[in-house]
Amino acid sequence: MRIALVDLEPEWLFSTGDPSFYRRVDSLEEANGIFFVCPLCFERNGHNRVGVHGVICWGCDVPQRVAPRPGRWRLQGTGFHDLSLQSCPGKSRSVLLLDGCRWHGFVTDGWVT
Repeated sequence: MRIALVDLEPEWLFSTGDPSFYRRVDSLEEANGIFFVCPLCFERNGHNRVGVHGVICWGCDVPQRVAPRPGRWRLQGTGFHDLSLQSCPGKSRSVLLLDGCRWHGFVTDGWVT
């Protein structure tokens, strides 16, 4: 499976560190996280967004008290078209959902695999 991140309705997120609050922002420069549609469920659903859950990936600076956890990544690139999620110290570069569909993959140069 290889899907362009831009096809997964990505949004930039900013967390203040409060576990119950985050907001959508307009650019990578403002963001410390990203939301996108689950690529595995999106593909299983025939590339139809309806009923497909989302994935949130937080940056290295977002405290572990903020869910989802434990993963944290460095968001590198200039936008959704070339974004890569790189590992933070002591963390894996891959994204693994621990519940639900248990998707496991990577975001590299704007592609989700």
